[in-house]
Amino acid sequence: MEPETGVAYDVLKKDEEPQPVAVDPDEPVVEKVVLPKKVFIPEVVREKRMIFFREPKLGSWLGVDMTYKSSLTRGVTFI
Repeated sequence: MEPETGVAYDVLKKDEEPQPVAVDPDEPVVEKVVLPKKVFIPEVVREKRMIFFREPKLGSWLGVDMTYKSSLTRGVTFI
C-alpha cells in the first residue's frame, strides 16, 4: 500500500497544535482531558477509501491511535 492511502493513515495523521489562549489569573485552572484520536466507519463496504485484500467483508471498522512515549514503567524491578 502507498502511504496516505486507505483509512488507517487518518488515525496516525498529526493534528495541528492548538494555539495557546491567554488565561485569566483569577480563573481556576481546569485540566483538559485529552482523548486518543479515533476513526470509526460504520459500513466498510460503502467507504471508498477502505482497502480489501481479498473479497469485501461486511461490518464496521474502528481505528484508535495507541502511540505512547515509552513502554517502560517506572519503579518496576525486573528479576
